[in-house]
Amino acid sequence: MLQPDQVISGRYRVDRMIGGGRTADVYKVEHTRLRSMHALKVLHDASAPQVTQALLLEGRVQAMLAHSNVVRVIDILDMGDADALVMDFVDGMTLGEWLQGDGKTASLIDCLGVFVGVIRGVNVAHTRGIIHRDLNPTNILLSVTTGRVTAKLSNFGGALLTGQSAGLIDSPNLGEIGTPRFTAPELADDPHVADERADLFSLGCILYEMICKTPAFAADSRDEVQHLVRNGLYEPPTSHVANLSVALQRVVRGLLETDRDRRLASCKSLFRALELRD
Repeated sequence: MLQPDQVISGRYRVDRMIGGGRTADVYKVEHTRLRSMHALKVLHDASAPQVTQALLLEGRVQAMLAHSNVVRVIDILDMGDADALVMDFVDGMTLGEWLQGDGKTASLIDCLGVFVGVIRGVNVAHTRGIIHRDLNPTNILLSVTTGRVTAKLSNFGGALLTGQSAGLIDSPNLGEIGTPRFTAPELADDPHVADERADLFSLGCILYEMICKTPAFAADSRDEVQHLVRNGLYEPPTSHVANLSVALQRVVRGLLETDRDRRLASCKSLFRALELRD
């Protein structure tokens, strides 16, 4: 564990830990010469090779995308016994934290305003052949500046690279991909069959929770959640939101189709369905 005021690689001074998980910890750090603030994601000591590969994938993808709705990675550090990514510091919270706080009472217009940023981030990844495969509220950061909320996608370590990005780096073998209540049913069978429509299903789960203030698929166990997802067993949004427009009801149904051939197929089609410009 890094300590406050510890200097990393001769140029990043640790301020404090701001997050942690099973494979990595995240710190707020200051560049000692530029005085700019960053987030430093440090793998735990002796991380498994596939975890290190996932960190490198995350770094390369997020450095390449360079979009306002994606957390930018600017450097990767070799710390001897662990690797680390240097990223933009996002002064805000995760979408999951927002949903547990201000998001509970946020208006539909405010929710859609945040959601549009999420779509834009996903769209720029898709145009480069990158399928996230683990879109969920904990992997979406919200930057809050002068009252404006900007969604920024993060954690592309489980991404599948296709098309023009296929040769960038091999995707690591991480076993099961995704978070059950946000993961398209086809990914439970084979995570390598993912295409854009898998991320569109996840967007549907996120949109549902934002507007209904409750998860689309909630149960006590992973198996029960996967049963609900596979069979499309969720309460219609109108059970939670009175006077929800027919158009928005149609969007939710189109995103949460269990048959991906009937699902909304792209971010561009989602923008059109929401009557928004991409």
